[in-house]
Amino acid sequence: MNGIVLEATILMGLDDVSNQALDNLKKASEILYHRYKIRLILNPINLWLDPLKASINSLPVIFIGNKKIFSGSSPSIDEIIREVVKLATSNHRTNFEALLPTAILREDFINAALTE
Repeated sequence: MNGIVLEATILMGLDDVSNQALDNLKKASEILYHRYKIRLILNPINLWLDPLKASINSLPVIFIGNKKIFSGSSPSIDEIIREVVKLATSNHRTNFEALLPTAILREDFINAALTE
């Protein structure tokens, strides 16, 4: 698994659950690199939703690679590591590049502005 790089995008609100999910992603990324040599690039996108709206929209939502892995709760560090290792060892990985510097979540639809 040496040299694998994956991107983790987290759509988050202004709530403790989203902050905990981001902290767990940071800790998991350090462990993944030291234990498995997998680099997990974190891309946090704050949607600036208050805790009630964040809960209604099932935030945080975490995408790893091109797959939605977690939604509506803060996964543990071990859960994140398990999912990343499973994805990294899968034979069905696809490579792609997506630039998503800003996004707005409305009724489960993301409006995004892409820039190069």
